[in-house]
Amino acid sequence: MGEVRKRKTWREFLRELREIYLRGDPRGLAAAWQAGRRTPGARLLVWSVERIYPVGQTLEVAAELEARMAREGLGAASRWLLATFFPGWRAEIPPETAEALASSPVLIYGNHPSFLTPFLVAATVPREDLKMVSDSILDRLLPSFQRHALPVSIPPAGGWGELRAGGLPRVIVTALAAQLWRCPPDQDEVREANRRSLAGAAEHVRSGGAVLITPGGWSPRDRLWFSGIGQIALDVHQGLGGQPWFLVPFREERSSNDRVRAVLSSGPVARVKRGLVYRKPVTIRYGTPLLLSSLGRLPNNPSAATRLLEDRYRRDFGL
Repeated sequence: MGEVRKRKTWREFLRELREIYLRGDPRGLAAAWQAGRRTPGARLLVWSVERIYPVGQTLEVAAELEARMAREGLGAASRWLLATFFPGWRAEIPPETAEALASSPVLIYGNHPSFLTPFLVAATVPREDLKMVSDSILDRLLPSFQRHALPVSIPPAGGWGELRAGGLPRVIVTALAAQLWRCPPDQDEVREANRRSLAGAAEHVRSGGAVLITPGGWSPRDRLWFSGIGQIALDVHQGLGGQPWFLVPFREERSSNDRVRAVLSSGPVARVKRGLVYRKPVTIRYGTPLLLSSLGRLPNNPSAATRLLEDRYRRDFGL
């Protein structure tokens, strides 16, 4: 006789997922989601979500990515991810940029149109000291990522804002992530934790390290930048006392969360998208390294410094 599963309400199912997530067990999270397909009371929720977003396959990939990060490191795991699911992906890196990325104190910054962004950078920046200003939800979804993370919490845009940013799939992912995360934290604590991460980013660059920040946040569009990049740049510049360090911009191209979803989904629509819509390779294109001192006197204000860097970035990439 087949296995008889105890009926669960969808709230009980989500609570179980949250407990597994909070203990940092991506393999267990993937297994629990798959078990939900066969669990009375939970399977309707799983079926409904899977019609819109391939959560089960995403969690399976996350579990394998985590295992590879633990064994081989972030760079090797990132190259596996890209080679397996986005074969033919490309990196365009000028020689002087490659030299700066290899060993100099550097702040790497650019757009963030997809989940791939941190892994594209990790795959192309050959450094063990690479750290990333990243969404705090990754800390337990990918425990081995924690040593590279400078976690920040970004308030969600809300239902309508999420819908405009990424359609119904974005709404579903955001809602599920909210269930896996925790009760809304105290906003003063969030601001203080974000401040510590930005200060940690500046200190890491001052000590010779490499830091990634995506000042436009997680968005397929080029929207107004958050001022964290300006704060980091000012802190580094003042703390180094004129010693050289570099800003390195990049553009992630032909990449989107729609493309990620098509790669991870099954069915005729996903196959058509993979074969016809997304034929050109995912590409990360780096600009030339820039000494912050070459911009002249900086405004002593994070927002104004951010606007200066944003304007330069848009000129460099013809936006």
